[in-house]
Amino acid sequence: MVYIILASHGNLADGMLNSVQLLAGPQKDISTIMLKPGNSIEKFAQKLSDEIKTHINEGKEVLVLTDMFGGSPSNSAVMALQNLDFKCITGMNLPMVLETILDRNQNYDFDEYLEKIKKSGS
Repeated sequence: MVYIILASHGNLADGMLNSVQLLAGPQKDISTIMLKPGNSIEKFAQKLSDEIKTHINEGKEVLVLTDMFGGSPSNSAVMALQNLDFKCITGMNLPMVLETILDRNQNYDFDEYLEKIKKSGS
C-alpha cells in the first residue's frame, strides 16, 4: 500500500485533497501538511519527517507530492530523503494527485507507478 502525503505552501494541499475526494470519493492513507504564514520552516520540516517515518514504520511505501521545486515544502522533503526511504515528486497539480490516488492500488511496479504520475502532471 502506498501512503500519500501532500505538502504545500498555504492551503493548496487541503484544496487538492478536497477536489480529489469530490471526483474520486473519500480516501484513506493520505494526509496533508501545509506551511502557513508565521509557521516555522524547521517545525514544518520536522512534522513532515515525522509523518513520513510513521508510515514507513507501518511498512508502507511513502510518496510525498509537493507544490513546487525549490520551495520550503520541497526542500523539507529533500532534507528528509537524506535519512528516510521514500519518494517525492514536485509540481503537484490536480491531474497528478488524481492519478496518484486512482492508480496506487493497481499492480504496477512502483517505478512504473511513479513514471505514470509524473506524466499525468505535465
